Amino acid sequence: MPPPLNQLFSPSSLILNLDPTTREEAIDRLLDTLQLAERAKAEVRSLLGEREAQGSTALGLGVALPHIRSDVVPSLCLAYGRSAAGIDWEAPDDQPVHHLFLLVAPPISDSKDYLPVMGNIARLVREDEVRQGLAMVETPDEFVDLLKAHGC
Repeated sequence: MPPPLNQLFSPSSLILNLDPTTREEAIDRLLDTLQLAERAKAEVRSLLGEREAQGSTALGLGVALPHIRSDVVPSLCLAYGRSAAGIDWEAPDDQPVHHLFLLVAPPISDSKDYLPVMGNIARLVREDEVRQGLAMVETPDEFVDLLKAHGC
């Protein structure tokens, strides 16, 4: 059982005013929050690009969840970004992405939390109340409180 989502985000991995206009720029900005070494960041960026080329990681409802496994990270890493303007992510509902959850995890032999965490995020953002709350949070503490209020 993975830890609750509210324990997996650090305040520095939350960007509540994400301003990039492309997927690549948004992913780069979120990668910066994970404080990876340049080589690791380049590897993760490349793997995320390959993953997006296989199919959009947009879930619909204004949410995207780019995700990969890589041996360049020692433990599961999460970042969140909110874009008021929205980013074209080739979503299944053709809506722009306003809420972006980035998930990078070690290989399966080192982390069993990857799929449960992805599932928890996907379930959480299906709720209209959660997406509306995400649109209104102004601080990292409010973000964490929102997750806690929804059992995450």
